[in-house]
Amino acid sequence: MLQGMSDEDFNLRLATACQNCGAACCKKGKIFLPREEYERIKFHTASLGPAAEKDFVARTTDQGSYLLYDQQDGCQFLDDNNLCSLHDKGVKPSECFWWPYHVFPSESGGLEIRLFTGCCDAHKEHHPEAVYPQLIEAAVNRIGFDVIHAFRRNYAGTCMTKPVGPIEELTQPAPV
Repeated sequence: MLQGMSDEDFNLRLATACQNCGAACCKKGKIFLPREEYERIKFHTASLGPAAEKDFVARTTDQGSYLLYDQQDGCQFLDDNNLCSLHDKGVKPSECFWWPYHVFPSESGGLEIRLFTGCCDAHKEHHPEAVYPQLIEAAVNRIGFDVIHAFRRNYAGTCMTKPVGPIEELTQPAPV
């Protein structure tokens, strides 16, 4: 972390930079949802009432090993202040939590973390000691390389990114 800057300070700076554009990233495009994240959000929307759950399910398409949520003209979870109502509920999608970082296939066939530079100024908050890439690497290993690869084969994303670093695939120890 930058000298004298806590993880919380970094997160606040990142969130502030994102808010300067009016949460444009939450108003278009599709969001990658691993199955477990989809199920947690669906369970949460059920607690909000049948209309919220129906809207969530209608915006989501099953892609086999993952789902895609269509933000249409605005994510249904974006509040009047352009803040994510899922953030403090513990069900925010990984792809949203990672913003402005993304995971893409690397030229070597693995995966790499890339920083999106085409929207807000959040990418300017990245520095070599940032904790986000480590959190993303752990999540990718939990979600699975094959699921991320399947997503990126079907939804390539944008070229407005710059590399941050490779993700090392963790191998499970052989059963004894």
